[in-house]
Amino acid sequence: MNASNDETLSTALGRLCGESINSITFVEDYVQVEVAGGHMSILEPLQIEMQGRVFGADDLAFAEELNACVGASIRNIEVDHHQVFIQLSNSKALRFPIYEPTNSCETFIYQDETGRTWVVGPN
Repeated sequence: MNASNDETLSTALGRLCGESINSITFVEDYVQVEVAGGHMSILEPLQIEMQGRVFGADDLAFAEELNACVGASIRNIEVDHHQVFIQLSNSKALRFPIYEPTNSCETFIYQDETGRTWVVGPN
């Protein structure tokens, strides 16, 4: 994991708690999420969890359910060495891997409001 400073990705993302999702953009094979405190590029398969159901990119309702997250605020973010889990105020959660041992390129990029950037990828 590379960072433009010594702050951990977990700490940086933690500052997004309480912020609302402003927009979600589908870009070819990845998703960008804009929040008042920063910008996330999710380059690995994203899942939406809600009421015991899991939606992935192959599900017909995926885009609609993901777009319904715009305006929801972030309640909690958990980061470990393998995934990010974002709990939202609309009873949905976003989950995506940030480390895939077989992947040879970046899996997640976060840029905060000051321009500091964290890139997660192969070591």
